[in-house]
Amino acid sequence: RGEGPPNSLEVKLLDGQGNVWWRVFREVAWPRELRGERIKKRQVSFAWGPLGGGEITDLAAIEFAVTAGRGGRGWIEISNLSIVARPLPPASWPAVIARASSEAAGHAAELAVDGANETAWWPSVRTDRVGKEELVLDLGASREFGGISLRWAEGKAPARVALELSEDGERWEAARTIQRAGPKTMDADHWRLPDSEARFVRVSFEGAAGISEVVLRPLVFGEPNEMFAALAHETPRGAYPRGFRGEPSTWTVVGSEDDSYEALFSLDGALEARDGGFSIEPFVVLEDGEPLGWANALVVEPLLAENQLPIPRIVRTHRNFSLSIEPLATKLEGHSLLFARYRLTNRTRHRLRGQLQFAARPFQVNPPQQFLNRTGGVAPLSSLACSPSGLDLEATPAVRLSSLPSHWSFDLAPNRSFELVLGSPLATEPDSRATKTIEQTLSRQLALGNTGFSRLLATEQRRWRRALGPLDLDLPPEAADLEHAIRASLGWILVHRDGVALQPGSRAYARSWIRDGALTGVALLRLGRADVARDFATWFAQFQYPDGKVPCCVDARGADPVPEHDSHGELIHLVAEIFRFDHDRAFAERLFPNVSRAVDAIERLRQSRRTEAEKTPERSSFWGLLPESISHEGYSARPVHSYWDDVWAFRGLDDAVELASALGHADLANSWRARREEFREELLASIDRVRTQR
Repeated sequence: RGEGPPNSLEVKLLDGQGNVWWRVFREVAWPRELRGERIKKRQVSFAWGPLGGGEITDLAAIEFAVTAGRGGRGWIEISNLSIVARPLPPASWPAVIARASSEAAGHAAELAVDGANETAWWPSVRTDRVGKEELVLDLGASREFGGISLRWAEGKAPARVALELSEDGERWEAARTIQRAGPKTMDADHWRLPDSEARFVRVSFEGAAGISEVVLRPLVFGEPNEMFAALAHETPRGAYPRGFRGEPSTWTVVGSEDDSYEALFSLDGALEARDGGFSIEPFVVLEDGEPLGWANALVVEPLLAENQLPIPRIVRTHRNFSLSIEPLATKLEGHSLLFARYRLTNRTRHRLRGQLQFAARPFQVNPPQQFLNRTGGVAPLSSLACSPSGLDLEATPAVRLSSLPSHWSFDLAPNRSFELVLGSPLATEPDSRATKTIEQTLSRQLALGNTGFSRLLATEQRRWRRALGPLDLDLPPEAADLEHAIRASLGWILVHRDGVALQPGSRAYARSWIRDGALTGVALLRLGRADVARDFATWFAQFQYPDGKVPCCVDARGADPVPEHDSHGELIHLVAEIFRFDHDRAFAERLFPNVSRAVDAIERLRQSRRTEAEKTPERSSFWGLLPESISHEGYSARPVHSYWDDVWAFRGLDDAVELASALGHADLANSWRARREEFREELLASIDRVRTQR
């Protein structure tokens, strides 16, 4: 049990030889009362250590650590720790035996577990009578599973369904309950039951319904993204976002230069207004037809405002119509807001009737394949309600619209269009008063409909022209696409910026890495925004440690102290490039102490690999290099030597010599020049040794 903001709980197993295995629980909502937690062997993975992998064979210690996700303060208590031997699973599981409270003729209980959706168990109740029915499954032995799916016969699901689990068939534990407003037309209910274990499963419901199949899901089904991946492969393409089918997802960012909040917009037309939040996805239903979404499109064309401003739009062309989706991020009355204009056009020679529909979905635009710092895919959608003006989510106006849903039906003559504007806040406000002012701002703007959106769009286009204004390219007409791409890229660099902090992206990449910032800063110098590069270098330098170590990245939690040794050279390089570009001597003098400390940090690291240990044949290739690091995700679990670090260190020393000379520090320049040459010789010698050995 515990108290505090959600953070990560790490349970580590140590063998006393420097090897660590662990199980990490992320974003833990600490329970106030003691709650049991089981960690199974298969859930423990190798973390780091000289062994490099494999299973733990000698347990010397167990360590519990709370590590910062959101940070903050709190406490936890752990009691009754035990290690229990588990029986091995059998080579094959016994057949499932089903029994029911009643059976209709020809529809025995066993038909619910025969693996065929065409057959079904039906209780022997009349369709006009309401009674409680039960189906009990005996799995033959205690089994682990990650979820259960109920496939309803004839697509008729009852209003209330309860699922219970038991080890002995006598004592039952409630697992899930579904309560609907009434019986529904649905093919199946799917329960995610992470790391469940039972011998008996009981399903009970009221009303006339039959079960064509009860499907016991594998353990991976207990993970939200794995559950929806399984369902996506069992349903027609387009029912779920393409990322759940393993297809590449394409998306971009919608934001403004002076705002740290951004939305994500997929090529499939889905909009994610808030970081890690739900998405809004449009569907079109023609008369007597099925919902038509991204999977039904013939062509999808991505566009930018004026072909070069970071204001995206897509046009999705279907057989009978086209749907244009145009999102726009802006600030109104101090609030960060997202608007989107939907324009549906009749492409036929006859009248077209139907309805535009919006689905609020528990999926991020950020796909499940994204995992750095946060996981994409499933999004929490715990509370959703319809209001007269749109959708409410957890007491915050989630989506507001320029017209009521009753007006979304269309009856269009050939080549005529139907338009609708959507609005949503980009950030969740902390109190109801702020929520009310957002509601009022959205309402006033959306009341202007398409005209109001066009005015906002024109305003944002003027702002972006000014932001990109200093960039002057002299290219032939044939290179227009290249010029547009360069301008748009500059725009998105500014969109991703959080204050003065350059960030390589949104969501998983909403952190400031010095390696990305240095290279982006060099690009900014050449694209007319030296002010942005200078501000970033000045801001990042303040996070340098007293001993000269330059952190690899900085985020809301502060500087990240992990060992990534490319960062020292990258900060020096950025300072030198800015000075070379605009000759701002005052800037270079201000940051020269940071450069000097970074050079000292490089030298300390270098000397740590010029010891007796590196004189041995097996370690001679490491002589004079920077020590092991995790400067790449590919070896984050096990630090290794990386020439990436060494080349950046050399680049930093080279730039430091130039800076010292230009600023009149002759003695330092001579000293650093000697270090640079010594390092150069030892780096090239190491490369030669590796070539020979490998």
